[in-house]
Amino acid sequence: MRLPRIPALQQQWLSAILLWTLPNIVFWWTAHAFGYQRPLFNLDYGLALAAWVLGWRKSGMVLALLALGLDVLAAAAQVYLLYEPLQLLSLLQFATLARPAFLWAGALFLLGSVLLFALLSHLAPKAGGRAVLAMLCPLVLLNIPSLWQEAQKQQANLQLDHRLVVLGSQWDMLHRNLFRSDIGFAVANAEGAARFSHSPIQPASAMAWGNAAALPAQMPARMLLVVAESWGLPWQPQRLQAQLQPLLAQPGRIQVLQQGTVAFAGGTVAGELRELCQVQSSEISFGSVTLTDRCLPLLLQQQGYRTHGVHAASGLMYRRLEWFASAGLQDATFFQNYAGQARRCYSFPGWCDVDLMPHVSRLLQQADRSFVYWLTLNSHVPYDRRDILDSGHTVACEGLFGSRDGDLCRHFALGLEFFDALARMLQDSALSGLEVVVVGDHAPAFLDKTARAAFDPKRVPFIHLRVQ
Repeated sequence: MRLPRIPALQQQWLSAILLWTLPNIVFWWTAHAFGYQRPLFNLDYGLALAAWVLGWRKSGMVLALLALGLDVLAAAAQVYLLYEPLQLLSLLQFATLARPAFLWAGALFLLGSVLLFALLSHLAPKAGGRAVLAMLCPLVLLNIPSLWQEAQKQQANLQLDHRLVVLGSQWDMLHRNLFRSDIGFAVANAEGAARFSHSPIQPASAMAWGNAAALPAQMPARMLLVVAESWGLPWQPQRLQAQLQPLLAQPGRIQVLQQGTVAFAGGTVAGELRELCQVQSSEISFGSVTLTDRCLPLLLQQQGYRTHGVHAASGLMYRRLEWFASAGLQDATFFQNYAGQARRCYSFPGWCDVDLMPHVSRLLQQADRSFVYWLTLNSHVPYDRRDILDSGHTVACEGLFGSRDGDLCRHFALGLEFFDALARMLQDSALSGLEVVVVGDHAPAFLDKTARAAFDPKRVPFIHLRVQ
């Protein structure tokens, strides 16, 4: 039995529909799964389609792969809130740290994309230029409401609000983050090497232990400063208290000396510089810190303290391997040089913070006077549910958020899990007399604007503890 032949005109239209649809299908799912904004139809593939229609198959393949790379970078910039081109390049350094399953998935995705583009290069001549261009007409018409909405109310460039865009370019999405967001614009227009200036914000570390100009004569023998990744200040106080409950529930062992809030500006590196050195920088990637007369680790080192830095990710990220030393941290533990037992977490390549508790405890006890600075990792966007190692930490979500799922619950549970592990670590009698300051670096980054609105956009919490 012979199948009926499809008329030539129908073949052209079917081919044109496939040409515009197939490159976008996978990204429809990823945009929904990871919650980032992407046009339903990406114009960046249009140049490749034009080349294929003209019979330039190799040139079209190169243009298609470039559009694919731009698609992936624009997605990464939104998911991880990247606002400097160097950050995108830095991510490539961590490809070797990715789990084998992720590398295989990436390789299969690239292979599948090449095969798809090869198929499209065969379809394009059958469609013809007229059909391919004609397909744009309904897409342009359907895109008029989103253009009108943008004209009426421009969305924030670093936190896109997920409005529907039918036809657009991922270059525009990437350009928003890197050059048109407030942070990206400031970074792009900074000239020369990183410039440091004194920060006008009083950090939590200074509220607890004094500033550089007036360190108390009697400092605690052991000090732990934790800058907690994406630990924000919720508008509903009961959420913060529930998250801190493991520490607050032991007044006989853990004394709360202070609890308050700190203003913040910028991202994680800005939060680190604020708390360690009371300075701000024109760049987020630099090899050393100047104005170090204010750096707390360096001042403590001069008073005989042993100083150590801890971060579960690679020390290459933001060049911490270099600038930690200039801030006064004599030694540092990163992903690449930690030899102890720890599980790997998912939200960002690195060890699970809760598994580093024994290591941090040993560092605090290795000298009579010790200072440990710890930048946590696992509460980094996108708040992967697999990083919640104890599912019991999501129980409180039911009453606080109405569900045990969703970004707000996962972010809450990751913080609760860290504070629970910290409270258990502080039970060690050898840590009596230890003072701990935990402070957020910046408000949590959520792709959902409703979740973002649940946190103060200008302040983060801190808590100052003493182990009895």
